Amino acid sequence: MATRLAPPRPQHQEEEPLIRLEADFDADGRFGRRTLEVTPDAVRVLEASGATAFQMPIADIQTARNEPLVGGGRLEVTANGGDILPVVTYSQSVAAQFSEAARGIEQLAKGEPLSINLKQERTRCPKCGRLLPEKDGICPACVNRGKTMLRIAGFLAPYRPQAAGLALMAVLTTSLNLAPPLIQRNLINTVLMGHRGLAHLYGLVGLWLGIVTANVGVQIVTGRLTAFLAGHIAADLRARLYRAIEYLQIGYFDKKQVGAITSRVTQDTDRVWGFLVHRVPYLVTNGLLMVGIAIFLLRTNGLLTLCILAPMPVVIVLAAAFWKPMSTLFTRVGQKWARFHMHLNESLSGIRVVKAFAQEDHENDKFTRRNQELMNAGITADSRWFTLFGAMTLFTSLGALINWTVGGAMVYHHRMSLGDFWLFNAYLTLIYMPLQWFGQLNNWFSRAMAGAERIFEVMDTQPEPYLKGAQRETAIVGEVEFANVRFGYDKSNPVLKGLNFTAKPGEMIGLVGKSGAGKSTTINLICRFYEPDAGSLTIDGVDYRDISLQTLRRQIGLVLQEPFLFNGTVAENIAYGKPGASFEDIMEAAKAANAHNFILGKPDGYDTMVGERGAKLSGGERQRVSIARAILHDPRILILDEATSSVDVETEKQIQEAIGRLTKGRTTFAIAHRLSTLRNADRLIVLDGGQIVEMGTHAELMEKQGEFHKLVQTQSQVTQIIGIGTQGE
Repeated sequence: MATRLAPPRPQHQEEEPLIRLEADFDADGRFGRRTLEVTPDAVRVLEASGATAFQMPIADIQTARNEPLVGGGRLEVTANGGDILPVVTYSQSVAAQFSEAARGIEQLAKGEPLSINLKQERTRCPKCGRLLPEKDGICPACVNRGKTMLRIAGFLAPYRPQAAGLALMAVLTTSLNLAPPLIQRNLINTVLMGHRGLAHLYGLVGLWLGIVTANVGVQIVTGRLTAFLAGHIAADLRARLYRAIEYLQIGYFDKKQVGAITSRVTQDTDRVWGFLVHRVPYLVTNGLLMVGIAIFLLRTNGLLTLCILAPMPVVIVLAAAFWKPMSTLFTRVGQKWARFHMHLNESLSGIRVVKAFAQEDHENDKFTRRNQELMNAGITADSRWFTLFGAMTLFTSLGALINWTVGGAMVYHHRMSLGDFWLFNAYLTLIYMPLQWFGQLNNWFSRAMAGAERIFEVMDTQPEPYLKGAQRETAIVGEVEFANVRFGYDKSNPVLKGLNFTAKPGEMIGLVGKSGAGKSTTINLICRFYEPDAGSLTIDGVDYRDISLQTLRRQIGLVLQEPFLFNGTVAENIAYGKPGASFEDIMEAAKAANAHNFILGKPDGYDTMVGERGAKLSGGERQRVSIARAILHDPRILILDEATSSVDVETEKQIQEAIGRLTKGRTTFAIAHRLSTLRNADRLIVLDGGQIVEMGTHAELMEKQGEFHKLVQTQSQVTQIIGIGTQGE
């Protein structure tokens, strides 16, 4: 069909676009640049040359949508006459923005104010252009390590006295380490050269023994302070990180795997506190030691000191030159560790599925690949590091040769005493040992910074807005209203497309539809696991974002298809939503959930351990414990998500009785696998493609013979086929 063109406008009246986006495909589907512009009056697409490829008045547009394609999508508009017109094609990298543009075009077509968000997730670093390890993540190459180090040091703040004590011990250690070479010089120049007697020898040896004893005492105190700081800082770091993780939005966990998150709590925190407690004190000690030695040597023989220290600038330049490349390599090792943890956690969590399908070899192959990737990354990083360390060792070893060459000549020509030469030789070991240690510091520091960056990335992620709306702490009555709610886990592919309905207090709403219709997404929004991209969701006439999350969720009960039980007793799991509940209350809730009898049938009754995820209980038992938990929680809004889909008929009867008690007087949203179980619902909402296609009671919808009637008929036919198959057996 020919492109519809808006009437030409005089140049001086050209409007500033409300939306302007760059598409990355040309008209032939090849990579190229085209520009979408949306004004209050028209939608147009401009070629890279500036020519107009498409133009259509807003007044002629009925709807706009995004058609998913392989690796991208296409923006389409529906004209008032019903014709669907392609507008522009784009890749997946900009799909989210074009999805918002489609929504904006619809808003303008309906005469609504423009309300869209064109912010795109960052995939590249805006500073250096490198690909980010994660969308909107941090760039390992551009992170400010100075600020990161200061943040790490902030964990010492609660333990200032112990940290100050450790710094004092570092100064004492430095002073005590400087003393023995001075005593040795005195022994050589006085006693061994025959200027003083044995009494002086015994006195100096006694002083040496005192210094050694004091050094041991300082080391003990240093070790105890280090152990104290290590334990407390490690615990604080893990606690801060765990708390940050607990308060993150559900969307964060959709993008991350559990193994990647747990590796940050374990491995990355270990690297950070290990560097802070074990490496930083040695950095201070060795830094002071080098300064002290340099002062002594310069005062003893300035020329020889300068000769010995000549290789030091080369060592410093090497360390500086390889600092960033080594940091990048160690960051990559950290990422491989995270993937390794992800696979390990996933394979062990799903071990029953693995064994059920005899996929041990397949999982072992996947593990081998991850293990190989980790090994290769580790070998690359460590090989580069040992090459660098070897080069640094070569230059530091030159100090000893210089000392014997220059210093030996000075002694030979009687320009320096043998004791001073010995002093230089002793201090040489002390001064170049820290230099080599500083070379290793680059290794330790890079690993610690890589771990710290991943930790702080979690801590800096926007948490759930628990404080917002804290001013409204009143009890919820239970009226829930969806007003033109639009939402998508991926903004380029919305799941809910303008949902409108109201649930009255105490009403039971059944959510029905095919898989992917938006039933679970609707429930996720009610629980505020996610927030609408557009439209509003109100509870008791108030935007639920103005109600504190704690208040909202304390008045919402959730019974899932696969209930999650914690590894504790039956009583602890029932009381999970109401800590401090009395045993009598727990028992009453269990009776109401038809769980009391089977609990008493267990050897330990209410003290029975349920195992990991409730593995020691049957599916029906876990479900009834979950219902008991919801009953004790006493919510105003109840969510039932396929609560009876995986149990036998007798157990389903008991669960239905328990649910009947649980739903009384509560606003209830129910998703059911068996549509017949929703007969008692006050209203059924039939969803298809994220939109409401039917609404009414069970009888009304059956009489209407629409979409719901088709679903019931299909399920009935499937049940008959299964029944025939069972009889055949």
